[in-house]
Amino acid sequence: MLSCRDVTRIVSSDELENAGALLKFRVKLHFLLCVRCKRYADQIRMIGIAARERAVMLLPEEEHLLRLEKSILDDAFGAQGKQT
Repeated sequence: MLSCRDVTRIVSSDELENAGALLKFRVKLHFLLCVRCKRYADQIRMIGIAARERAVMLLPEEEHLLRLEKSILDDAFGAQGKQT
């Protein structure tokens, strides 16, 4: 049986996503017996979902990215042209 320490390490490191069937079964069995670890795993999952949603909200629009890229390129090539 996995210890709570093992389960929290596995859940926190996303090791479970790439784990084999046996490890996944052992973790699920632990969740059936340990409500605290199950709750912890649910909280970690919800934090991940919230972080991804927040990151998407903060992504600049495509038009803004194109203007930014053009500005950077203009500055880079403009600086090179002045040096020669």
